[in-house]
Amino acid sequence: MSEKIDVLAVRDRDLRRIFDRFKLSEKMDKGQLTCELCSGLLTWENIGALLVRGETLLVCCSVSECLEEAVKRKG
Repeated sequence: MSEKIDVLAVRDRDLRRIFDRFKLSEKMDKGQLTCELCSGLLTWENIGALLVRGETLLVCCSVSECLEEAVKRKG
C-alpha cells in the first residue's frame, strides 16, 4: 500500500471490510487480537487506530496513551 489516507470515522460494515481484507475479522470475532502498543485485548468496540505498514494492518485500542502513540507513529 503506497497511498496514505487519514480517516476520522468509519461505519461498522466498512470496518469489517477492512479487517476482512487483512484476514483479521475472524481473529477479532474470536477475541484473538491485541493492541499493537499495550497488548490489551481488542474488541470491535474499542478500536482506536488503524495503521497500515506494507501489507500489514496494525490495530491500536482506544486507550488515550495508545492513541497518542499511534498518532506519533503514523508519519
